[in-house]
Amino acid sequence: MTHLTARTKVPFRPVSPSIVGWAFLAGAGLGVVAKLLGRVQGLDLLGVGVAFWVTAGFLLARQAAKGHGLLDGTVWAGTTMAVYLGAWLLSYCAAFGLQQSAGFGAAWLDERIYFILTAPASILLGFLAAASLRPDWLGDACLAAPIAWTVPEVIFAFSRGWQYVTLAALPAALIAGIPLAMSRQRRVSWTVFAAACAAGAGVGYLLLHVIDGRFA
Repeated sequence: MTHLTARTKVPFRPVSPSIVGWAFLAGAGLGVVAKLLGRVQGLDLLGVGVAFWVTAGFLLARQAAKGHGLLDGTVWAGTTMAVYLGAWLLSYCAAFGLQQSAGFGAAWLDERIYFILTAPASILLGFLAAASLRPDWLGDACLAAPIAWTVPEVIFAFSRGWQYVTLAALPAALIAGIPLAMSRQRRVSWTVFAAACAAGAGVGYLLLHVIDGRFA
């Protein structure tokens, strides 16, 4: 007798509005914090960096993707990420305008490239967040993403001295390890995880070196 196994279809469920609300509030609050930290010696590298703040949004995006399939999870995680990044940039620019007494328009001109990149970045980060929940090789590779994009800033912090390592690199590294800590109940392929970390960190380092000039 042939047994046919029916494929279970995950029903479409909208993400909880509270997640999106928290993403907006977190982005708005952390954008101001980032700008303020950028004026404090030792913490300025954390303020002007991206790793810590992107990882904070990544954690919210993972929460939004829980209980969904990969496609739906990517949609909701990407939406959450877009709300978070948009609120972060708006509050960062507003704080910049207030500090420099230059107005929001001047801040917009200075940071406009990041607003343009918000949409594609949110789609990519939403996919990484949703896929990182999968208990397979793809999930293991995407789980390494926060560590991969944090490594270049940690390397730069070491070049600036131990004060920057303690005040900037350490907080970024700790938050980058949270997704992995939250996945401790599943089996992780450390080979895939390490390879993804190395590849992602290498690409991130080169991109920041070429585009931002931070490591020149």
